[in-house]
Amino acid sequence: MHSNPTEKKTGQATQGPTITVVTACFNQAHTLEKTIKSVLEQDYKNVEYIIMDGGSSDTSLDIIGRYRDRLAHVTSGADKGQYHAINQGLRMGTGEIMAWLNGDDIYFPWTLQVVADIFTQYPEIDWIVGLPSYLDPQGVLCEVSNRHPAYCSSEIAQGCYCDPLFGYIQQESMFWRRRVWESAGGLDTKYQYAADFELWTRFAVHAPLVAVALPLAAFRMDPTRQRSRVFQQQYCGEVDALFELKAGWGARSLRWVCKRSEAVKLMVRFFAIAPTPIIAKSIKDPRFYHYMHTWSNRMRKSFFGIILEFSTRKKIKSSLQGEA
Repeated sequence: MHSNPTEKKTGQATQGPTITVVTACFNQAHTLEKTIKSVLEQDYKNVEYIIMDGGSSDTSLDIIGRYRDRLAHVTSGADKGQYHAINQGLRMGTGEIMAWLNGDDIYFPWTLQVVADIFTQYPEIDWIVGLPSYLDPQGVLCEVSNRHPAYCSSEIAQGCYCDPLFGYIQQESMFWRRRVWESAGGLDTKYQYAADFELWTRFAVHAPLVAVALPLAAFRMDPTRQRSRVFQQQYCGEVDALFELKAGWGARSLRWVCKRSEAVKLMVRFFAIAPTPIIAKSIKDPRFYHYMHTWSNRMRKSFFGIILEFSTRKKIKSSLQGEA
């Protein structure tokens, strides 16, 4: 019995685009199952989930084995690092939409349905990011940003979304079309720690980053185990080198000043207003999303609010010094 091509196409259109998600992990048994379940228990089912294990010696492989029949591909063994594994996983994938999720972060139950709806309703959108969200070490949601900041393509391309300028862009809530990945050329694995940061600078040349007014993923804050914290000095070193390579003299001068003054840094984030593409769910018709271009800044706060923030940060810093 031969299938009808028309029926097949209709079925594919009904279930939405395939989303390829890759998790590269190594000895993360303490958090890995929550990450896996956050992907596999989505409301949206047309997901191609690939796990690249770096040869874990803890119980990670036992955890992965419990879900093996629901995974598109599993690899375990020594690799050439996290970003090399992510590159390999994404190249194996077939999805039109792509992302990676680290083995200690999670998606929310609605994430992939929202992502599929946005990319389906707006074929011109190539690259999105959700509201920054954070978990504590126990996996409890402890913060969701209440602002969708400005993401200016020219500033992303120059590497300005770093500290102490505009702050980092949250990787785990990032999704993009395969055509952007292929145009940019994937992760550059010569960067062992900041290859994600470098990739965004190249993505920005090909497509504007659209801020979604919803949380899509949560980043787990765990200073004792987190790769980005354990290797923070190396990460910052690569970011600094990339910034010097890509940024213009104006951005470099501004960063030099911001490094030396917390007040200047906050003022820069307040006054750095840029045209911002934002997408938000329609209140009148929840089946649709509004895609708009507005003016925004990194903080989206009033002048009074920035003064309060500066005062609060001074108190927090003073309190931490007192505890030390």
